[in-house]
Amino acid sequence: MKKKCFLISGVSGVGKTSIAYEIVKRDARIEKVITSTTRDMRLNEKDGIDYSFYTKEEFEEMLNRGDFFEHVEVYGNLYGSEKKEVDKIFNSGRIPLFVCDVQGIINLSKNIENLVKIFIVPDSIDNLRKRIEERDVYFSDDTEKRLSYIKEEMKMADICDYKVVNEQGQLEKAVNDVLNIINKELKN
Repeated sequence: MKKKCFLISGVSGVGKTSIAYEIVKRDARIEKVITSTTRDMRLNEKDGIDYSFYTKEEFEEMLNRGDFFEHVEVYGNLYGSEKKEVDKIFNSGRIPLFVCDVQGIINLSKNIENLVKIFIVPDSIDNLRKRIEERDVYFSDDTEKRLSYIKEEMKMADICDYKVVNEQGQLEKAVNDVLNIINKELKN
């Protein structure tokens, strides 16, 4: 694939999805790739909008058919980018924006030649913990598991093209930083 694509990645709870939604609202050229997953739907999420939710069996059938552009297993759940989703975005004349956990960086990098990788960095581990606890109020047992992987996952920032700090209460700044990167890359 030779067309330019963008990837926002980072550790769990860092705000990558919130940043991506703001990017899509502000830049009509960009469309978020809806990630498919086997994880449970969170409060206020909608199937086909926030994620495409599948059972593990359905997801594995799709894998066997070759329906995914890439896939990973994260915290016991499967996540992937369906080929038809990426094709739909390209066919509409828009630019795909992938949002994925750090494992997805490697898989997408293998499959997309012109992938611009943006890693979202937390301003502090304490603030990251608060974000995860507030977001995952019904999944509190996951908080410690997610935090235990952070040090290792942060190393993935080194293989990305850009790093953007998402400071607590400064989402607007992080969004603007990512938009500036996108605009710069699309001029090249």
